[in-house]
Amino acid sequence: MHNPSNLLLFACELLLKSSVILLASALAACALRRSSAALRHAVWSAALFGILLVPLLSLFSPRWAPALISASRNAPIMARLDEGGAIVTERPLMELKANADAVSPMKYLTDWRFAVVGIWSIGVGLLIFQRGLGSLRLRLLRKSSPLLMDPRVKAISSGVLAELRIERAVELRTSSRTLVPITWGTQHPVLLLPMEALSWSDEHIDASIRHEAAHIARHDYATNFIAQIACAFYWPNPLAWLALRSLHTAQEQAADDLVIRAGTVPERYACQLLDLARKLAAQSGSAVPYSVAMARRSTLESRMLAIMDEQRNRCPISLRTATNALVPVLLALALCSMTRLIADENSANEQPGKGPTAKLQLQAPGARAPVDADPFEKLVIDQVELTDVTLTEAADILRSKARALGADSFDIVIPKMSDSEPRLTLSLKKVPVAACVQYIARALGMQVLRKGDVFQFVNMDSAPAHN
Repeated sequence: MHNPSNLLLFACELLLKSSVILLASALAACALRRSSAALRHAVWSAALFGILLVPLLSLFSPRWAPALISASRNAPIMARLDEGGAIVTERPLMELKANADAVSPMKYLTDWRFAVVGIWSIGVGLLIFQRGLGSLRLRLLRKSSPLLMDPRVKAISSGVLAELRIERAVELRTSSRTLVPITWGTQHPVLLLPMEALSWSDEHIDASIRHEAAHIARHDYATNFIAQIACAFYWPNPLAWLALRSLHTAQEQAADDLVIRAGTVPERYACQLLDLARKLAAQSGSAVPYSVAMARRSTLESRMLAIMDEQRNRCPISLRTATNALVPVLLALALCSMTRLIADENSANEQPGKGPTAKLQLQAPGARAPVDADPFEKLVIDQVELTDVTLTEAADILRSKARALGADSFDIVIPKMSDSEPRLTLSLKKVPVAACVQYIARALGMQVLRKGDVFQFVNMDSAPAHN
């Protein structure tokens, strides 16, 4: 993965696969626009969770991906002898840029592909750091907020939590640092009410606590946290941010539906949300973006329309409907797990100097990826370090490494040298045996003839003519 071409290809593969999953989710959500918000929320949650699995599927699924390669007109020509002894030329060897780059550490600083991947990584780090700061602010807010001891509010809260069958211990706190009810936490959730909530009417308090309790019952804070990590990882993909916005909208509408189902008058509830949103607009620097708040300006308009819609489906989600709705997302994820983006070697052959193009290849799970029939293309040497060695010494080193991999029939034939034997210095990493031979030949300005498992070095001036 240290190859800049492979890094960039892997990044493009992640963007492409995540886009496929998110587009499939968008189509599913559009088809379910008349269904309940809870169902659409399940679709968007599955999509954002799914794109987090894509890197794991790409890294650990059975696959064989060659490095990006480009043709070199000056590459040594590979030739072989057929059964009749005639010389048959093959296409020029592709220059493996990954290993050339590995020789010079400065390539890591100057290669634009590393720059692209580096910018992506910096963006991921900054967004995750920002989310970590948000969690820290919520922790500090909890420490500075006293427990709510008002008996009236506690009685309403206990009734709502019991009605929603929330068995986890919920900390009911109050603070003057927030103007809207918010909640956060998974195992030990916190429900924080503004200080002025103590003067609200029972109906107002019941609606506020019921809305936040709905988020607790649905584990919306944990869902938001994972979705925000997914967006941080895929921040260059605008579809990820659109999915997060749609997730928040469906999430708030699902909580609103629960409040309306409990008998709250929609008109009064809408006025309450509008008043809270107006107060929130005047508050800056709060921890609301990192919690699950009752009122958000970004989702207010769609929520108001949904609350006043008498024909709206407000039914809770069922296992059967959720399973049916998640089928497009699961199919997209399965397709992405069987698809890989690899370099197209043929395009590099047909257009030398222009570099390769990428192509998609479908591979069934557990199936072995196609490999070259040549065994010396499958045998990869981890590292070859040649420092001021002769051709004979280089051949001995390569021969021993190849035979250590089980290629006992591998051999190299060196021509007689009229002058002193040439010397070379070369560093290669993760290179097939056949490519190692070609690198050595190119470094010395020689060609290679091959018959079976035997590679014969030939001087340029003595090389036979070939077709």
